[in-house]
Amino acid sequence: MIGPFPYHVFAHRDGRYQTAERSAGVTPAENALLEQFFFGQTNDPEYLASLSSEPGVIWRRCGERFLLTRVLSGGPDAHGRATLRFETLLIPADSAPSVVRVLDAVVLSRWEKSRAGATITELSASSRDTLHPEVVSSVAQAVAASRRTIHSATNISLKDIQAIVQRCLALPEFSLCFKCLTSGAPVAVAFLYGSGPPTPANLPMEKTPLSQFPRSGSAPAARFATAGVLAVSLVVVLLLANMAAMIHITTRLSSFDRYQNDMQQKILNPVFETRGDVQKSLEQGDQLAAMQDALKQMLGKTATAESLAELANSQRGAKDAIEGAIREGDETLLTKLGELRDASLSTANNVEAIKQELEKLKAPPEPPKAAPEAPKAEDRTQALADRLKTIKDLADYHVKRLTSAIDKLKTQQRARNLLDVEKEALRQMERQAEDFLEAWKNIAEKATLDAP
Repeated sequence: MIGPFPYHVFAHRDGRYQTAERSAGVTPAENALLEQFFFGQTNDPEYLASLSSEPGVIWRRCGERFLLTRVLSGGPDAHGRATLRFETLLIPADSAPSVVRVLDAVVLSRWEKSRAGATITELSASSRDTLHPEVVSSVAQAVAASRRTIHSATNISLKDIQAIVQRCLALPEFSLCFKCLTSGAPVAVAFLYGSGPPTPANLPMEKTPLSQFPRSGSAPAARFATAGVLAVSLVVVLLLANMAAMIHITTRLSSFDRYQNDMQQKILNPVFETRGDVQKSLEQGDQLAAMQDALKQMLGKTATAESLAELANSQRGAKDAIEGAIREGDETLLTKLGELRDASLSTANNVEAIKQELEKLKAPPEPPKAAPEAPKAEDRTQALADRLKTIKDLADYHVKRLTSAIDKLKTQQRARNLLDVEKEALRQMERQAEDFLEAWKNIAEKATLDAP
């Protein structure tokens, strides 16, 4: 048995290559290194079928541990394209020599994965036992001289890879990639798939420091055409999807505009009607104020402070009744307003009587007659009380008009703000009544002082 060793699986998931599985012993630095894709990509069915009998191999070092990666076929992605699966063992430095001695069998054997790591319980033999001593020797010399080499993997077997790793295990800059699909892999030794048999001419290459090689390689030139076609197809699909989305958004905006216009008509038309009724009520309030001014001139200096206080209290009571009905809710509102309706049925007759009295006042005075007997103070007080009752009835009539407006406003929550306007009108009337009371108080005080 070999292991257990920490393991890491890098595969294609959800449209991209990412970590698909790993054990608890993988450090963040090792995980970041193992998530770098540089092996290359292909749809060649012959190559993909060969990975089941002879996987690709990547050998490199990360800190105090060696990383042994075997490359397998990962199955098609969502678009039917072939993918690769990279399974890695993280081997401590003291265990590396014993693993390298059976490297070919470790790559071909089944790895039993668990939370503790991956364990190899039964070793499999390599399918090809060929060995090329000249390739092993030249690769070892090139690595020792810090030269990067690229070879063909056509006739190279896992036995050759095992021998090369054994010869170069102690070298600090040694890394290897077997059956690689790109020549730009950041390793010291690259064995490319399908590049022809190894010859002395293509074994060592020029000396190049490993630090100058890129972290990820590019695909072979033969695959650029396929990538270009896929890119153009993707752009066309995105443009069509964008056009469809714009058409859908335009249609939804048109529907929303129609819906908005309909809702405005349904909500605002009743509000405009209610506003007209409130405006009429305000005009009638102005008429009431004019009538009060005429009554002020008619009544003269005979009012008393008690009568004026009764007038102010009646108007303040009407205002308090309306505000209390609003706070108590719709049911209480209807009850209170019904009582106000019953109390103001005779308003029209009273208004007509006052108009007739005003017409009499406007008529030219009659010729002077013999001085009549001066009216008694009790008669003057009774006449003033009658006039004050008439004014109260006019206030009740105004309350009736407000009730009609409130009946429409209660069905439109948003129109309740118009009630504040009417309440402000009542407050103005109250202020006018208070001014009126203050004036009559002054007149009454002056009349009291002038009385003998």
